[in-house]
Amino acid sequence: MKIAVMATGPTLQASIAKWMQQEGYLLIIDPETSDCQAMLNPVTAARGPAVGKLFTQILLQNNVWTVIVENGEFNILKELANANIQILVGLTGSVKNAVEQFKYSYCPLAV
Repeated sequence: MKIAVMATGPTLQASIAKWMQQEGYLLIIDPETSDCQAMLNPVTAARGPAVGKLFTQILLQNNVWTVIVENGEFNILKELANANIQILVGLTGSVKNAVEQFKYSYCPLAV
């Protein structure tokens, strides 16, 4: 199981993005090993109802089951929920701190 974090930069030291469609990077992270794959945010330029489906498809292809973001757009969040992808909205600070918080709060067996 991996988590995805919308971020301002391509590393764990980057800040969590304020908005899913307005920030530059999508980080896909294995919370057990902290391995991180960075890609340019695939939905930055996308518009319309298909954005949520596109984003969901990318996450499922990468075995992501949780998304962390400060704020989310309704259409994207709706599609994620329909695909049973957990959404953690309202987290701020660095990606690294959010991953640590996730590991200790949501994955007690991974500690």
